Amino acid sequence: ALSRMAAAGMRARKLVYVVAGEPSGDATGARLMRALAHRAAVDKCTLRFRGVGGPRMEAAGLKSMFPMADLSVMGIMELIPHLPRLHARLRETVADIVSSKPDSVVCVDSKGFAQRVMHRVRAHLDASTPPLIQYAAPSVWAYRNGSRRARELRGVVDHLLLLLPFEKPLWEAAGVKCTVVGHPAVEAYMESCALAGAAQVGHARRAEARQRLGLSPGAMVLGLMAGSRAAGVDAGA
Repeated sequence: ALSRMAAAGMRARKLVYVVAGEPSGDATGARLMRALAHRAAVDKCTLRFRGVGGPRMEAAGLKSMFPMADLSVMGIMELIPHLPRLHARLRETVADIVSSKPDSVVCVDSKGFAQRVMHRVRAHLDASTPPLIQYAAPSVWAYRNGSRRARELRGVVDHLLLLLPFEKPLWEAAGVKCTVVGHPAVEAYMESCALAGAAQVGHARRAEARQRLGLSPGAMVLGLMAGSRAAGVDAGA
């Protein structure tokens, strides 16, 4: 993802500002950083990262401005007590982007925080605003007024990186530039299959999967996907 950004007129030294606010975004952001660093090395360019992330992004070369956990809240009851801290972190992030003058800003998921960051950065920098990229679009397709919600993002974000192909027509109809880059969970699964020498990468048969997981061939299987935030896992336990 974003390989074109590394290829299109990259200066000898380029700064990419990456913001993630939860563990899934940290994992996705780390994959993105490694991919961009690899492309930059091929193009013989120096790429630096700055922003907010967790342990995986830090392992990929980011020094987080503050602990990512400060942004990892969910639900109105959990959100309210942390509003002062979230507002402070928002101001810090925007001020750091404005002062560091990155060549691009990539917000990974965390749509509420990300959109506020992009709004304020654009208000501060106006014509000198760097490209603002949202990796993982808001799930506007899940809402009755999804088309209106999609149009509201036009003029806020310069480019959306979409995880799912069916999202593209909705965003194009809203006038938002977008590219389908695929879901990182699928990429990770296919990579693990390739490393394991699986014959059919990404297409393991149901019977083989059940046997691998120790499940009875005729048993009903229910998948619980609580997300990456600890509060979500705890709430579903």
